[in-house]
Amino acid sequence: MTHQHDNIFVNGALLPVFFKTAAPIILIMLVNGSFTLLDAYFLGKYVGAEALAAVTLTFPMFMLLVALSSLISSGYSSVLARLLGAGEKDKARQAFSQAITLALVVCTVLMLLFVAWGKQLTLLVANGSADLAGMGYTYLTILIFLSPTLFISSVNSDTLRCEGQLSLMAMVSLASVMLNIIFNYIFIAHLEMGVAGSAYGTALAQAIALLIVACYRHYGRTVIDTQIIRISSRRDFWPGYLSLGLPSSLSYIGVSLTSIAVIFSIQAWGLVTTMRQ
Repeated sequence: MTHQHDNIFVNGALLPVFFKTAAPIILIMLVNGSFTLLDAYFLGKYVGAEALAAVTLTFPMFMLLVALSSLISSGYSSVLARLLGAGEKDKARQAFSQAITLALVVCTVLMLLFVAWGKQLTLLVANGSADLAGMGYTYLTILIFLSPTLFISSVNSDTLRCEGQLSLMAMVSLASVMLNIIFNYIFIAHLEMGVAGSAYGTALAQAIALLIVACYRHYGRTVIDTQIIRISSRRDFWPGYLSLGLPSSLSYIGVSLTSIAVIFSIQAWGLVTTMRQ
């Protein structure tokens, strides 16, 4: 097991730690935004304009997923970093378990909400177009019901960062992007699965990246001796996760709200322009 003196956050000059911390966070933000962009590229090239439009319209909802996962993982990483700095590994493992549990609870609530109002939401965003709404609903259904992969990956990525495993964290992030490209090409270009293939490609890329982390935790040297999924009935860390993670998630929520405003503005003003012509 890795000792505390191997963790860059515990020892070493402060300025290099700032840069080493910021770099993977920036990389993660780029990765989160790239999944939908890659999906849009392959759908536009191999399926058509309607499929591209459907995925583009669902971009705000995807960013809300990212915002919620960031809400949990960012707040958790702040708590975990302090526990590891104090050498409290037992509490660190409990913090990890509670973060995974909270992530699964949020995913369950999202699934229930989507079952209740998902079709109405996609129809509203698609401005009443049944074809666009149908493709958007298919895309979102797969992403939301496979969202535990995204949430668990976020918690594990921030765990690696707090443990000082920045190079592994960056490698896993880049691997997920490359795998997403490969799976999108296979599912969309060759198997002709359309928007469903795009969503499955994203989820499968995240799942394999998470499997890499699981193998490292099983065979490698980590500060927290735990598997990638642990459940806890305790909830004492939850308020801290939510309050500390809120500032980070607000940036993603801002992107989502801006996208929604742009989409509805184009629909409203585009309709007015068409009527005038």
